[in-house]
Amino acid sequence: MEMNNQTLVDEIFLLGFKNLNNLKIPVFSLFYLIYLLTICENILIIVLVSTSHHLRSPMYFFLQYLSMCDLVETTTIVPVLLSTVFNNGITISLVGCVTQFCLFGASEAFQCLLLSVMSYDRYLAICNPLRYTSIMNHSVCVVLIITPLLLSCILSLFTVIPISTLQFCKQNTIDHFFCDIIPLLDLSAQTPP
Repeated sequence: MEMNNQTLVDEIFLLGFKNLNNLKIPVFSLFYLIYLLTICENILIIVLVSTSHHLRSPMYFFLQYLSMCDLVETTTIVPVLLSTVFNNGITISLVGCVTQFCLFGASEAFQCLLLSVMSYDRYLAICNPLRYTSIMNHSVCVVLIITPLLLSCILSLFTVIPISTLQFCKQNTIDHFFCDIIPLLDLSAQTPP
């Protein structure tokens, strides 16, 4: 495809929610309150599991990392959401948009894989209660955290690398409140490799 005399896009405008005229402040306040509660709840879980000696089992160890994952996911999406609601849209750099998509994708993949690990942990606790403590020692738990973390980063790169090589030279407006794959592909001037 010839792309002569076309300006390449380096910023993207996120529209967010349209027609919030009189509801902008209540919607912003509601999302902000939910965001603060989510942050406080996740920090509370992390602190309680870290400090309490009664919560040293693998189940709580995995729950602590699930809360950390939720913190990353929430802080990746919600500040941009709040800004789009308050300002009736927001301009974000293309690099920032792809970074947001990468962090969101990696945290989602990690969350799914970690939930699978947690279900395996519960399976072992129920089906092998006598051998559970010898199977699920601390080093196994660390491996069961690092493996999904690495896999989620690799899976996220499989989608981010092709998107980052695309050229965006059409309009630069996304009718969404965060950078997601489908709106980014619609905005692209070519199909991914």
